[in-house]
Amino acid sequence: MANLQAKNSAPAILRNRFGSGEAHLVTTSDGALDGGDPFWAGLARLVAGDPTLVLSKEDAGRYRAILTTAAGGHVLHVVDSKADSPLAPPREVKVSLAAARLGNPTVATEATSSKSLAIARDSGRISFVIRPDPVANVVLK
Repeated sequence: MANLQAKNSAPAILRNRFGSGEAHLVTTSDGALDGGDPFWAGLARLVAGDPTLVLSKEDAGRYRAILTTAAGGHVLHVVDSKADSPLAPPREVKVSLAAARLGNPTVATEATSSKSLAIARDSGRISFVIRPDPVANVVLK
């Protein structure tokens, strides 16, 4: 039904008919969503909704984020994959989360220092800045 604009024209949308119905398989590369292409971005939102956790494109390649639950709240662990590199000193990372999926937390606290983080709210999302060195753990309640 459609092809990616690539050297080998790999299928992007396949249709399989069975019985009285049909199924559609939609595939693309990881990079298709990074480019902000309206078709792929719209399709991803339609199928999966807005992402629960978002890091900037620049930070997503360096940092790993793990979201867990504990003690009646959620805990976000952000790990710097380049912590051992002298060419990549620690830096601040902005994290954006879908508030409703996490029970609409009102407080974000660094687990190691008990320091409260400033939370910004916008369009159903909360965001804050952390500095993993090499790990940052944030408790959300």
